[in-house]
Amino acid sequence: MAVYTINKDDKNTEQQKRQRTPVLLLHGRTWSSVPVYHLVGGGPQQQQSRSLIEALYNTNQIQPYAMDFRGFGGTPKDDSGFVEPLRCVKDVVSVMNWIHELHSGERVEGDDGSEVNGGGVARPALLGWSHGALIAQIVAQRHQDVMSKLILYGSIYNPNIKYAIPPPTHCPDDNSTHRGLFDDLDDFPLHEMASRNEYDGAMEDFTNVSINNEEARTFPPISARWFAEAALICDPIKVQWWNLHQLNECHPSLVRVPTMVIAGDQDPYAPMLTQAELFTNLGRGVDRIWSIIANADHAVHLSEERFRLVENVRHFLEERSS
Repeated sequence: MAVYTINKDDKNTEQQKRQRTPVLLLHGRTWSSVPVYHLVGGGPQQQQSRSLIEALYNTNQIQPYAMDFRGFGGTPKDDSGFVEPLRCVKDVVSVMNWIHELHSGERVEGDDGSEVNGGGVARPALLGWSHGALIAQIVAQRHQDVMSKLILYGSIYNPNIKYAIPPPTHCPDDNSTHRGLFDDLDDFPLHEMASRNEYDGAMEDFTNVSINNEEARTFPPISARWFAEAALICDPIKVQWWNLHQLNECHPSLVRVPTMVIAGDQDPYAPMLTQAELFTNLGRGVDRIWSIIANADHAVHLSEERFRLVENVRHFLEERSS
């Protein structure tokens, strides 16, 4: 399982790590964590960086991590060759426990229901973007003990969308059955599941043309072109999702951890109506925040408004919650 983070190269790294709030970032359905969360990062030209990992780290309060689901980026496929939502959930729980172990300095038990004090160190926070927000939501519903806070960023949650259960005759081991069957079953058409990713597909998240910044008025923005180039290098082939009906268990009322719902006001995949449904139906008894970033679309963290996203996330993570 590929997990990424950044650290300063000095003697106080371990001490600083324990003073920071750890947060795990989950990518979406098509692109892995490096192009999504570390675009143009690590170089001397910081003004060009679109790295959310760097931006969060540079707050001096957050230790960000990002992981690749199976078959994405640096994580190989499993024996099935497919990626399933609940398999992702199990992997996220394992990584969250591993991060907690790193920051607490104590051994953390596996996903068997046992709880380890961890030396008083708070559990990591979890951030999911787009399709990854659905995975993060299920983790919160099933395993709230592995996290301190939840951030649903650009979530594509929609209570009116239900994913169909694949019929028994539609065997995932036979690639020949992927074409011509149930093409319009849901928003993951099967005929697209075994093909190459394309440049235009990488540009789909960049839709905002009403930008005030003079330098950013070129459409598509330069960050979109950087992203497309990096994404096609990291993920040239579309990963094949399976058993998407597992996403049907997403229900906000089952989320009972402090939660931030955040999205751009011009996000076509997370419209205000469904974001309102998500926020208002979150479980009662814990704090929640709804943040709307103006003049931003689906990929706020790659846009000119990215610093406002970082500040909102920082404030949420540093607040004490009930």
